[in-house]
Parts: sequence; C-alpha cells; structure tokens
Amino acid sequence: MKKSISRALVVSTLVGVASLVMATPAFAAATVSPTTLVTGYYAGGSAYNPAGDTVAVAAGGQSNPAYPPVYDSEVDFIDVKTNTVTAVKDPGITAAISVAWSPDGTKVYALNADTDIAIIDVATHTVTGNLPSGSSASPYGLAITPDGNYLVVGDYSSANASAIVEIATSTATTLSYTADFTVGVFVSPDGTKAYIVDYYGVVNVFDLTDPTYPLIDTLQFDGMGYGGTSVCSNFDVSVLYMVDYNEAPFIANVSRLDLNSGASISTTTAVGESIGCNMTPDGKSVLLASSGGDYPGVVEERDATSLDLVTTYTVSQIDSTDVIASSPKNCDVYVSNFYETTNILNFPCNPALPNTGVDVVAMSAAGGLATVAVIAGVIVVAVRRRKA
Repeated sequence: MKKSISRALVVSTLVGVASLVMATPAFAAATVSPTTLVTGYYAGGSAYNPAGDTVAVAAGGQSNPAYPPVYDSEVDFIDVKTNTVTAVKDPGITAAISVAWSPDGTKVYALNADTDIAIIDVATHTVTGNLPSGSSASPYGLAITPDGNYLVVGDYSSANASAIVEIATSTATTLSYTADFTVGVFVSPDGTKAYIVDYYGVVNVFDLTDPTYPLIDTLQFDGMGYGGTSVCSNFDVSVLYMVDYNEAPFIANVSRLDLNSGASISTTTAVGESIGCNMTPDGKSVLLASSGGDYPGVVEERDATSLDLVTTYTVSQIDSTDVIASSPKNCDVYVSNFYETTNILNFPCNPALPNTGVDVVAMSAAGGLATVAVIAGVIVVAVRRRKA
C-alpha cells in the first residue's frame, strides 16, 4: 500500500513540477524608463549587435538649409549597460537610414539613403571604407547574410534597383524583378534566401545560392492595399509583420505573414503612419511604433500569433516614434524618435539562454529548456544554463 501511495505521490509531484517548468507564464508589460537618451536627428534604422549589449542607431540628419538648424548624419552607438551614447560622424556617413551588424559584431554597415554603404569599425568608432549600394535611385533597407559575406540592399523607388553586395570584392549585382518601392529586406537564417518586401505587401523571394540571384517565389501580405512602410521579422525570420501607412483617419492595418506556408492574416491597429516595428525580447509579441498623426509617441504591443492587442506604451511626446531595436539577449527595447531622442522600454523578462551546459537544481522554475527527474527520491530539475 505504501509503495502504491509513494508512486502516486511521485507521479503527482512530477506532473506538478513539469507543469510549473514547461508552462508559459504571462509576459509582463514593460515600463517606460525615465531615462531619455540624446541621439541623432531623424532616426531611420536601429539594431542590436549579436551579443545584445550595444545598439546602433542610424540618424539621417537634416542638411536642407531651408529647415534650420542643419544636423549632420551620424551613427550612434548605445552601450546598454551604461546607456552612454557614442556618436560617429564622418564624411562617409552622409544620410544614414539603415544599419546591419557583421555576425562577429566587429563592424557596422550603415546604408546612406543618397549614396553608398559606410563601413564602421566598432572598436575604434571610425569609418574604414565604403561599399556600393547597387541602387542608383533610393537605397532603403539593409540586411546581411549569416556568413557576413553579402549585404542585401533595398530600393525605395519604382526603378527596381535592389541589389546583392559582395563585401570582399565591393561589387553589387542588381536584382531582376518588378516591384514598387522596397520597404524591408530580410535574409533567411541559413543564408539561402533573401526576402524583399515592397510597399503594397508583395514579398519577393530570391535564391542566394545561385550567383544570378533569381526570383523564385512571391508571397503577399493580407490587407496591405493602401501600402505600408513598416516591416519587421521575428527573431528566426520565419514570420514577417507589416503595418499599413494610413494617414487618415490614422487607423491602419497590421498583417502577419508566415514565410513557410505563405498564410497571412490582418487586423486593424490604432498605430497609423507606422515606420518601425520589432519583437518583444521573448518573441511572443510584436511592437508597432507610430510616427505621428493622432498617436504620436505610441507603441502598440500585439500578440505575435493572433495580432490581438496586448497593451500600449507612450514613450515620447515630442512628435514621433520611429525605429525599434530589440534582441532576444536583452530585456530592454530601444525606441528612437525623429528628433534626437531614444526612449527605453524595460521588459521584466528572461532573455533566451544559449544551450551551453546543464546545471542541476532542486525544485527550480528557472527559464530555459528543462527536464524533470527523480534521483534517490528527490525531485530535481535540470536547466540548461547561459554562459557566464
């Protein structure tokens, strides 16, 4: 009888512990940090480095003397541990609009909207050279292949001048396809495909394993008839999100597109004139930023699968919220605005933990992948740990 009861207790306890470890807790809302950072004028793009400890912000500047004062273009580096900002200004940075980090984190490539691509050495914060963008019209959108050898450059015009840039040889190959105004570029995690999204929600898929880079597929976002300028991906680039750039009545559409199945859904959002979006650090929600209209300085958080509204944040009253930097390795999300400020959303989360080994702890509900076992009658949880 004792043996039967003991087994039942062990099974019951195991089920309870397994439920505790494996259940997905509700992701707590962020708080808006009181810290506001001074960054460059007219933020056009931002990104975390691979390590998740530095954010680069592309600031296009303002060079038109008809709208004084005149601001130089720059790329700002934010140390997220200290929230100190290092601004890099150089003649090679003329109108920075997008940034991409090299996979090893030693370089940042800054796409200039009027010319080419500046190469920035991160250790010295100096521009070491420039690459051709391959776009003779209007470069917009930048992504890098996982091996760090190629850049994908979009073109915000009807000239269809998007290109693949080979970094080592400094050569650009213009892609052959028909589209209108590129608003986002992405590369698959295995480096075999490039995704170029146009203004009307068409996703053009290119084969990067073929040196001619042929167009191999087209996908379509739902609900993007008006046109959109805000596109982002989840962290493993299996899903894309796009927001309709609706000016009136500032009620836009947000759409989700599964790159594997091609299935798309959409719903309405109060974030009109959206130019920036990204994921929450845990990847469970998508953040959509308003660049003005009736909702200046507002970021919507929506469920990454259903697109249901989770909550909203007001991060700036200075006019417009533009670009969002987020990483699965850091719980802080940086939201850069048009006019020289960057706000911080502090998410109370546990970033994704790389699988670097196993620690054994008693009755732990720590984050990460876990297994439950009974050793000598003691319930333990083996939790994959993060490298120190």
